[in-house]
Amino acid sequence: MYDLKTIKEKVNALRVLIVDDEDQIREGTIVFMKKFCAHVDGALNGEEALKIFRENGPYEMVLTDIRMPKMNGWDLIKSLKEIDPELFVAAMTGSPEMDSALTKNCDMYLSKPIDITKMQTMLEMIIQKKGL
Repeated sequence: MYDLKTIKEKVNALRVLIVDDEDQIREGTIVFMKKFCAHVDGALNGEEALKIFRENGPYEMVLTDIRMPKMNGWDLIKSLKEIDPELFVAAMTGSPEMDSALTKNCDMYLSKPIDITKMQTMLEMIIQKKGL
């Protein structure tokens, strides 16, 4: 387990995309991630996220909600993994019944509400996966 200062040093250069149709959750997550990563973008839904990913990428990490309009998180994850199979994807959802399905398709599953301990664990996981 790393302290927060070490985590920031290791993940600062990562490019992160936060996807959630709920403004408060998306903006709060962006604010939190900007404390650690220098480049954090946001998207309202999967369709917008895919466009941003293609136009502004590459990204090393995507944190996405599952239930969203236009393109849900499942379809977004599938599309992103086709573009970059090594992409670190963390899924956020308030539906606990999705746990097993999420863990097969994502690097990490975060149940809402998300707290700082879960976010710290997520950042430690990307450090390990990316060898930072």
